[in-house]
Amino acid sequence: MWIDAAEVSETPPSHHAIKVHHLMCMELIQFVTRVSILLPEIEAVRPGCSGTEALCRLNSEIDKAKTLHQHCSESSKLYLAFTGDTILSRCKKSRNMFEQSLNQVQNMVPVSLAAEVSQKTFL
Repeated sequence: MWIDAAEVSETPPSHHAIKVHHLMCMELIQFVTRVSILLPEIEAVRPGCSGTEALCRLNSEIDKAKTLHQHCSESSKLYLAFTGDTILSRCKKSRNMFEQSLNQVQNMVPVSLAAEVSQKTFL
């Protein structure tokens, strides 16, 4: 009945644990979730060299967004209040990087998958 360390690290912090910037962090994590669902389908298409670079950036941004989400759930309210502009900037930057990478990938996958990527990620 031991819990594997990998399971613990993959479990995102509860949205109730976020003390400050709740809406911003939840929007980012929902975006990450939608991208994560589509990622296996995109990877299965094998979109070439520049597509591979975009997929690497997507995976990297997913990790960064999860780290930011964890940071917001573990930091004190006071610290998060003082660093609010930085947190906002990091969320916006992450979202922009997701969109750039997904736009690049959209041009390299079949039309049906490109439409699904557009529909699920840019709501």
